[in-house]
Amino acid sequence: MIGEFIRWQVLTWLGVSALAFGVAAFVYAGETAFARRSVVTSGTVEEVRRSGVLYTDDGSSQVEYHGRVRYTVRGAEVVSNRMRLAGCDVPVCPAPKEGQIVHVAYDPENFNRAVRTSAAGLPHWPVPGPVVWILGLMGLVPLIGAVVNLVWIWPVLRTRS
Repeated sequence: MIGEFIRWQVLTWLGVSALAFGVAAFVYAGETAFARRSVVTSGTVEEVRRSGVLYTDDGSSQVEYHGRVRYTVRGAEVVSNRMRLAGCDVPVCPAPKEGQIVHVAYDPENFNRAVRTSAAGLPHWPVPGPVVWILGLMGLVPLIGAVVNLVWIWPVLRTRS
């Protein structure tokens, strides 16, 4: 009975947790790989598009600007059709201008994968994206379930048998 309990109530939870943590680690490894191999260059904003206003629960409003940016990679011009240029609160949001020079970090293996960055480039350990956070939390819940089963439920079952 105890072996069956451990197998079904603890190892199952640990397996689900390991799977979620593994997928989160894989996604984060992709994010850091892009950040580490990215190359910074200058680009010119050709077109600016403003998104709709996003109203948050606390009453503030935010807006994002996306646009087309032209940059040069190994002598060839590349145009990024939808690069995020800025995002900020509405009353104090300076809009990017057409013709403005911005810094672009691009992937040397895939020139179309690019993001706006500072002159220093992307950090080698970027802040995990929302998918990584969600998967991490999804892995934490079954891990807590396994600990609860081991710490509280298993001793009770052990004393009954």
